[in-house]
Amino acid sequence: PLSNPPRVAQEERTPLLGATSLLPLLHHPLFWALIAVGVGLSLAAGALAGHQQFAVGNRAERLYLRDGFENAERGSAGPFMWTHPVARIALPGMGPGAVTIYLTMFDAAPAPRELRITLDSQAVYSGTTRVGGIPWVLPVLASAGSDSPILTLNTAPWNPPHDSRTLGVALTDVQVDAPDAASRAQLEELALLASVLILVVAVVHRNGQVREALVAGIGVLAFLGGLLAYGDTWLRNAAPAILLLSILSAGVITTLPQHNRHKAPTRCAPIWGTLALTSLLLLFTLPRFNTADAEAMYQVTAGMLRDGGPWQHDSRQWAHFGLGQSLVNIPLYLLGLDWAGITGADVDQLTRLCVALSNQVVVPVTTLVLFLGARGRYGARVALLLAGTFLLATPAIPYARLAFAEPLSGLLILGALMLLWQSASARTSGSLTLWVGLLLGAAVLVKPANGIYLPLTMLYTAWALTRGDNGHPGDWRSGAAARRVATGLGLMVLGLLPGLLLAGAFDALRYGNPMVTGYENEGFTTPLFVGLYGLLFSPGKGIIFFAPPVLLAPVGLALLWRNHNPFLRAEVLWIAGQAALVLALHALWSSWEGNIAWGPRFLLPFIPFLLWPLGALAQVVWARRAWWALGIAGFLVAIPGALVDQFYYFDINGVYRGGTETEARMLFSPEWSQIVAHWHFLLTGVREPVLRPTLAQMGLPAWWDTAVPVALAALALLALVLALRGARIPR
Repeated sequence: PLSNPPRVAQEERTPLLGATSLLPLLHHPLFWALIAVGVGLSLAAGALAGHQQFAVGNRAERLYLRDGFENAERGSAGPFMWTHPVARIALPGMGPGAVTIYLTMFDAAPAPRELRITLDSQAVYSGTTRVGGIPWVLPVLASAGSDSPILTLNTAPWNPPHDSRTLGVALTDVQVDAPDAASRAQLEELALLASVLILVVAVVHRNGQVREALVAGIGVLAFLGGLLAYGDTWLRNAAPAILLLSILSAGVITTLPQHNRHKAPTRCAPIWGTLALTSLLLLFTLPRFNTADAEAMYQVTAGMLRDGGPWQHDSRQWAHFGLGQSLVNIPLYLLGLDWAGITGADVDQLTRLCVALSNQVVVPVTTLVLFLGARGRYGARVALLLAGTFLLATPAIPYARLAFAEPLSGLLILGALMLLWQSASARTSGSLTLWVGLLLGAAVLVKPANGIYLPLTMLYTAWALTRGDNGHPGDWRSGAAARRVATGLGLMVLGLLPGLLLAGAFDALRYGNPMVTGYENEGFTTPLFVGLYGLLFSPGKGIIFFAPPVLLAPVGLALLWRNHNPFLRAEVLWIAGQAALVLALHALWSSWEGNIAWGPRFLLPFIPFLLWPLGALAQVVWARRAWWALGIAGFLVAIPGALVDQFYYFDINGVYRGGTETEARMLFSPEWSQIVAHWHFLLTGVREPVLRPTLAQMGLPAWWDTAVPVALAALALLALVLALRGARIPR
């Protein structure tokens, strides 16, 4: 409907066919930003792998203490932990190769005791302890034979007077220097940087999209490279193979024939691009649950498949969540079940891993739907910018790693409205309203609160059905407009019925009443001003901090309104009215903050609609610059949100329920904001919330932790090649 779809500058459209034509790439500031990110991550990887300090007795670091330790205590030397006569410490990512371990310990026993230390069962120290309770530092030089060697302390037992415990030495600090691990980590990070650079150059050579290729490269490097800097097993194992695959893929990309810019692109190109994005997110997966909500929805899936009933499998208790997410999880659960059955691995862990992958598929598909809708409205280049903004400058990727129901809700609602809006100017058809109803009914099945999207959407549909192709009112005297409205709304209601009836049947089964949803013990008890301030402006949950580009939404809506196109004005009214409803509903809700989560969880489904009007700003110079600035700010917020397990911050502060004083500080005090805390974890090298379980820990052979990431990387690169093969150079 826009008379003049925004277009970008001509100079970034020209294909780069020769070696000298790569000069625009070298002159682009984003190219040097990419280099800076890669070099910085390489230095960080070396520093993190080469020297690690384990804060004994501090809840902020618990990766390394295995078995044989008492609870943390505090003395004149600070926090410490007593060992049993035998205690083990894991040194993740510190081998193989030479290591120097500095153990700070003390012994309160009345006489010296024998102390023996082994590293992976190889003796590295034998002597006696120093008594008197005075800390001393014991340096141990050793050679690690495994990736994560196990340090074992063996001490003669001691029973303190008036104490039932049998203790070894007390440990106050562990530091490890591993120069070999540092060198390897830097090389692995540089291999990833080289992979990204090779692909960026190939893509630019293929279609001349300098800025888009560099932004994608920075995004991939920031997320995957950040994870690799902390010694992630999957990426460490796969780094050499990824480099080789990138070289091969770049060779194929650069030899692809140039697509005629006047010829329509292959319809499958966006789908191949979505598959590439999905594979990258699967490579980035967090293969576990970190909230009780995710566990409960998983248990309902397990209950349906293993018990024959939609209750929680472990207890046969009813969960108060909607049934939709658990139904979507069924194929993934079956995948994990078959995988465990074939390999003999742990069934519970593998099924959880597979179910946790759901949003890594949902988020790329949501990005695809947003891109396709925006391409029809604004053109391919602006659509790509909108999709990239959603993906990189909002909580999209952080929530792709979390097993919440909001991403699926957002996909269903966005799909419904994109269908409606794309067809509205060509006169909304009745058959299409059936599909809109099916999607919205499914959204209600996922979360009953999604019913708030029904009234305004039905009102918009009724209005659109009365309009002619030019947006003017239809002829009511002939009765054609009335019949169109009745048919269209009737089909929409028909589409809604499966989701609504299944949700009602589920509620009747659980609570004996189809109108009882399980949320009756909660309510609208939050003062409106408190909830609105919290969702919009609070440092702990405010959407302007977690998705900064939405600040431009009012400007975009104003420009769309000034277009004088009745369909665009109707969209503006829908977005503004729906935003008011969504904000009011969740601001008044007793748990408006949606903890434990990253940012404003309940607003996540509506974020694409707040980005939608930004497409109208592409031709406004100052707005385009503001868009880039806010996008960069959102990207810097998304990085720690995606890399750091969001449960960790709540866990170390003991916040497991709402309404506590500590939670209030996390919500409203800037220094307690999740954004500040997660960046603090990253910059101080805290590993526990960044590292993820391996497949070997789930009972699979160790080679799976190489085969799976290499396969995902190969799939991503193959999909990228196919996407570029079918894509044209956008105008």
